[in-house]
Amino acid sequence: DVPLMVAYRVLTGSTARRARDLIRDGAIGDVVSVVGHMSDTILDSTGSDSWRLDPDLSGGTTINDIGIYPLNAMRFVLDEDPRAVQATTTAAQEAFDGVDEHAAFTLEFSDSLLGAVTVSHSADVTSSLRFVGTEGELTLEGVFFPSAEKVLRLSRGGNDGEFRPSTNDQMYEEFEYFANHLQRGADFEPDGETALTDLRVIEALYDSAETGERVEL
Repeated sequence: DVPLMVAYRVLTGSTARRARDLIRDGAIGDVVSVVGHMSDTILDSTGSDSWRLDPDLSGGTTINDIGIYPLNAMRFVLDEDPRAVQATTTAAQEAFDGVDEHAAFTLEFSDSLLGAVTVSHSADVTSSLRFVGTEGELTLEGVFFPSAEKVLRLSRGGNDGEFRPSTNDQMYEEFEYFANHLQRGADFEPDGETALTDLRVIEALYDSAETGERVEL
């Protein structure tokens, strides 16, 4: 009976929630494809002896650390969970020996809805999500990094719209959201079940990368 909210700051922000509302309202029709990316240069901020690069301590590096951002954002916006996944991981630098430096994976939500994600801990700092539907396209830029400018673009029938929320402190907003829901006795989103599903998907992704096979969930 202890209130539990998982600290997914992106999901308490206005960009992801506006995207979910637009998708639910059919702004781009039925979503057919979603593509996500996130990358950074982790060795610029941590040494090669970091626990993040130790497979015995981290259980995996890039998918665990940043792959989870496009994964749970896709699940949140689509309000759907993948039924099967497939992944490939690679490592070029010695610091990533035994762990994933770069990764690419696919998410099979249904026969008509597929997702693809690329992530890297050794590339330019950038992030994006792109939803393509039967009637339009919705793109989110800079969505996963706290200080990045966030832009949501909607294209449909030759008309384009843009939403640029103010660059607020995501951590502050997250705690405000938690406190507000706690005081009102409202349900938290994301909750523990949300995170548990993410962990199951991530385990399946690492299993797929190891075996080279598609893994059903």
